[in-house]
Amino acid sequence: MFGEKEINGEKEINVDSKHRIIIPKFTKAEPKDIVIPRFSILSNILFLFSEEEYYINKDKFELFLEEQRSLGKISMRDILKYKRYYYGQLSFMGEQLDNQRRITLEQRAISKLEVTDKMLLIGEGKHLILCKDKNIYYDYLEKKERKIK
Repeated sequence: MFGEKEINGEKEINVDSKHRIIIPKFTKAEPKDIVIPRFSILSNILFLFSEEEYYINKDKFELFLEEQRSLGKISMRDILKYKRYYYGQLSFMGEQLDNQRRITLEQRAISKLEVTDKMLLIGEGKHLILCKDKNIYYDYLEKKERKIK
């Protein structure tokens, strides 16, 4: 099942004329698995989470906001703005994989990712990263590293 274990590997995948992508076998994805896309704040990439992994990350996000509020670093108004952005601008509705393990990319993802007929899909932990090419992925890793420091 998708997202149960570490996903290792990467693959250049095709995007068909209906903007569908096939989730490769190395991901352990199966028909009827739910995939939830979410944009990265750091770069033009799209995370693809299993339902379980998405909710784990959502809970971490909510806990972080509550910790920041309790420390007096952000207000309740700010929390509501962050949540609206996270759930409204960054996240998508989950989609069930069809019998060929495909999902359809939404128009806002197509625009932001500058989708072409070939995209790069990379396993990172228990989720996938979809991006235009390796340079965008490397840019994301650099920004992530700077954010950690």
